[in-house]
Amino acid sequence: MTIHPTFTPAFFDPNSFKPISHSRRFPETKQILFSDKKYRAMTMQQFMAHPDFVKCQQEYAAILDNIVGFVKRNADKVEPGLSKNATDSIQDDFDTLKTHLFDFSEDFFSSHKPIVYGPGKEMFHELVNLMGNEKIALQKRITAVIAMAPQMRVCSGGMLTVLQEALSSLKYGSAGIKGAAHRVKIQMMDALITKHVENSHQYEPGNEVHFVNAYFNYMAKDMGVSERMDEFARIAESEISIRQFEKCKQTVLDKIKPGLLSRTMAENYLDQIKEAQQRDISLPFEGEQLTDIFNRAKDIKQATLDSEFGDVPTENYLLQVPDTLSYQFARQPTLVARHFMAEMRNKQLVNYDDTIRLTEGEVNGEINMLGNLFWRDKDGSAEELKGKELLAISPVKMLHTLGKDGIDPKAHGAILQEIARHILNEREIENIQHIPDEWLMECAGLFHENKIDKHEIVPVMMMAVILNNKNGVKALSDAGVDINFTDPEGFTAAMLAAQNGHAEVLKELITAKVDIHANGPQGLTAAMLAATNGHADALKELIVANADINATNTEGLTATMLAATNGHVEVLRTLIAADADMNVTDRQGATAAMFAANNGHTDVLRELIAAEADIDFKGPQGFTAVMLAAQNGHVSALKALIAGKANINATEIHGFTALMLAAQRGHADTLKELITAEADIHVKGPKGVTAVMLAAQNGHVDALKELIAVNADINVKGSKGITAVMLAVQSGHVDVLKELINAKANINVKGPRGITAAMLAAQNGHVIALKELIVAKANIHVKGPLGISAAMLAAQNGHADAIVELIAVGADIHATNERGVTATMLAAQNGHADVLKKLIAAKANINVIGPKGFSATILAAQNGHAGVLKELIAAGADIDVINAEGVTAAMLAARKGHVDALKELIDARANINVKGPKGFTAVMFAAQEGQIDALKELIAAGADIHAASAEGFTAAMLATQNGHDDAFRELTL
Repeated sequence: MTIHPTFTPAFFDPNSFKPISHSRRFPETKQILFSDKKYRAMTMQQFMAHPDFVKCQQEYAAILDNIVGFVKRNADKVEPGLSKNATDSIQDDFDTLKTHLFDFSEDFFSSHKPIVYGPGKEMFHELVNLMGNEKIALQKRITAVIAMAPQMRVCSGGMLTVLQEALSSLKYGSAGIKGAAHRVKIQMMDALITKHVENSHQYEPGNEVHFVNAYFNYMAKDMGVSERMDEFARIAESEISIRQFEKCKQTVLDKIKPGLLSRTMAENYLDQIKEAQQRDISLPFEGEQLTDIFNRAKDIKQATLDSEFGDVPTENYLLQVPDTLSYQFARQPTLVARHFMAEMRNKQLVNYDDTIRLTEGEVNGEINMLGNLFWRDKDGSAEELKGKELLAISPVKMLHTLGKDGIDPKAHGAILQEIARHILNEREIENIQHIPDEWLMECAGLFHENKIDKHEIVPVMMMAVILNNKNGVKALSDAGVDINFTDPEGFTAAMLAAQNGHAEVLKELITAKVDIHANGPQGLTAAMLAATNGHADALKELIVANADINATNTEGLTATMLAATNGHVEVLRTLIAADADMNVTDRQGATAAMFAANNGHTDVLRELIAAEADIDFKGPQGFTAVMLAAQNGHVSALKALIAGKANINATEIHGFTALMLAAQRGHADTLKELITAEADIHVKGPKGVTAVMLAAQNGHVDALKELIAVNADINVKGSKGITAVMLAVQSGHVDVLKELINAKANINVKGPRGITAAMLAAQNGHVIALKELIVAKANIHVKGPLGISAAMLAAQNGHADAIVELIAVGADIHATNERGVTATMLAAQNGHADVLKKLIAAKANINVIGPKGFSATILAAQNGHAGVLKELIAAGADIDVINAEGVTAAMLAARKGHVDALKELIDARANINVKGPKGFTAVMFAAQEGQIDALKELIAAGADIHAASAEGFTAAMLATQNGHDDAFRELTL
């Protein structure tokens, strides 16, 4: 018979059921995607230069705005309603994504643009279609966006992962029990893989998602799920060994079983039902309360749950209190889980035989089992059984009941094994700290009698070791149980005892000749596990048994390093007494002293210093223990190292000292200790930076004060001429700037390429910093590189508030740079209408002609800035000015296809028939470039479509000549 319910092949077949389709009201349309066959022959750079790319960006922006707009429009239609702060946060997240997509100076997605502008964009279109599908509960559609929004700020891998999850939740969220099983399968895979990655790999914060996705994609086909698009996953793949993958896959297959799946779905279902209630669900209710509770549960079932999970009978979670007319919510999900198990069986996702009875004739009801579901059945009701209660059932009596019910004797051991596993899984939740001797003794007897085989007894021995039952371990060992087993994670009995600090159990195992040298996960030994977890008594037992205390795990870590990392002083003393090597390095070159300093374990450091460990040893990147303590702000640890005569002026490979690292991180107390110990405050690091500069750049006022107090040079220049003042201004650290000004720092010194602090403040829009500089008499008139001024930099970068401040103190807004460009032109060229408005109000000359005859109007039209044009026209700008090439603003707008800008010019009665170079008119330029929308606007405005160029070409001829059939048809209608 089947003791454990098993999945059918259909469970692993993604085509066994159909996800929800798009609503007909929201049909899919042809979109511009880099992955489309039309663009496949192009590089990304060629695609970005193609005319279609502008439309692609416009589509992308519109689709993202559509998602945010949907949430805002429906914010008050869900329970609970979304606050303005919540919707604003979602808006900010998607705005950040748009910046990453469209600001190519940042190059955020780098080499992953093809996937972001191809399949990624296509998925966003699919999401919008699903958002408009009213077959999907509104709450679920809103929740999908809320869940994915924060990840819109991260890399392509993280963004696309949550996008796929959102699509999955919507497509399968209304597919009943099959969809629920599929979704929960993915959730469980994620959780299990994530745990494996955390235990098996080292990675930079935020990169775990790429490791998870790599594992996920490796097993996607076998698990019946779709792969995830994550280009960074390929990088992670190189760090995943076949052994690691096989171990992870086996863990996933071992854990994702029908019982646990149905229980997880049931917990999810019950949580949603309970969240809908507005009362204490632990208390019974009756009468009118019952009606209210029932109606609320009914509402949420109809709104979301029935489509997600199918209909779950109310009596599975609203239970009558015995001998009363009151009801209460089920404390455990057993009944709902059994319902889901039955439904999965009906849908042919699960195979299993009937429930197994473990006891009979119990006063409080018989105890039943189905896989890893256990419950007490009394008068037809089901109450989930605690692990502690299972330990009260005699194993011998249990097997007797199984025999009476005709259960195959070959299955008896498997049933007992399942009970032991269940208790181990539940021990932390239920706080099970003890296992009865009698229970273990009976199991030992059953094994001795060959009623349980060697594999089935392993979980029982694990229970005895983990729950610290020395007598049970001895009984099982005496009965012949293999004490050198490994559990599913790869741990041996000795490792489990050492890890949990069970010295007496470990001693018993050692007496029984357990292998204390075996390696477990990541190459860990029993001694390493005892050291990691601070169990000195267990470690002593291992040392007496001649365990290798200098052995290393897969990362080159020894027991000493692990004790130092975790701050276990007594363990370290034990290791020192046993002559453990204090100066050995791990694979990265770090010592125990470095681990202790990095984590701020002062007492451990003192023990190592007393044991004459090398505290000046240079490890990874040339870091010493002093640097690590300083960088992390561990004052007490630093004091211990200084007292131990550590070198405080050593430099790492880039030239940073401990003092610089403390200043960079803003650890003022640590900095003070180093200064008191006479650390060099004037030393220069990479690119000539000093501690003062690092504190200023990172906004650390208190650290800066400590340095100023000891007369550190605040005006020193770095290798590129930059000063602390400039660094503070560039980063917008006003408090730091004030401190430097108060200390008489030079605020007018010229830095790289002649730029000043005031220019940096204007360029970056740091208005408060700019005000502080102005108050301190900064020179705002000085010109920097190529003759550019602070006002020009503010205009160029769109900082209207900065422009206002500069105008207020007499900045020259008419000045030109070396190329003859004014602040007005720079604002117009870059589309900063608000800046332009401020300049116009200050009487700036808007008609000045710059290089090659360009004016503000021409620059605005050329770049498609309709809002800027509107401001210029309202201020009386010359809209028919001709540049050095004979081209007007209207011609440029037409040629570039800037329709909105062209409309502004037409509405202002610009001359659209004037001829430019080679006798071309605006219509001819639009026809030649195939700018159909611009062409329509010009024709509607009465442009002369029959005019001929100097060579006799008409607009229609130019359209045909360049293959623009749509333009030709428009001209010949």
